[in-house]
Amino acid sequence: MKYSSLRASRAGQERYATAATFAALFRADVSGIFHLALLLTADPVSAEKCLIAALDDCVRKDSVFLEYAPAYARYAVIRQATKARCDLHQQSPRGDTGETEILTDLYKSDPLLSLPRFERAVFILCLLECFSDKQASLLLRATPEVVRRARIQGLERVDLLPPRPAQRRESEVRTTIR
Repeated sequence: MKYSSLRASRAGQERYATAATFAALFRADVSGIFHLALLLTADPVSAEKCLIAALDDCVRKDSVFLEYAPAYARYAVIRQATKARCDLHQQSPRGDTGETEILTDLYKSDPLLSLPRFERAVFILCLLECFSDKQASLLLRATPEVVRRARIQGLERVDLLPPRPAQRRESEVRTTIR
């Protein structure tokens, strides 16, 4: 009777991700996960710290189903990056002051990196990682309306959405009607 319960518990353990599972996931997709952290933090040193903290978080996690482990690893990186940059929504419109020289060259070629920090975070979370506006607002400590506006502005800035037409003043409307 003891043997069958031991076998059942071992079978149950195989359903959960282990520290070795997460280590293998990070090793297999280190460039993709690092790129995610780099896009969110815009700083290679901060991205590396996020990666290490996320791996540590994943290794310490007890009950993550094996099939959810890749998604949880990405979520841990996102959570660490947003925790490291909790002032994302308080940045200037251009954002990203104090970034490294390595990234300034990339701004010229990558429209995503040229977005202000908050819009970039919203763009990544909502459009690349498929978070809802509500989920992104919880991570970024902003209202869903602010996240929605930032998502739209980000889409317009990277030319994936046509710019909104300028609203016409009431006086212009009156002259066109006459």
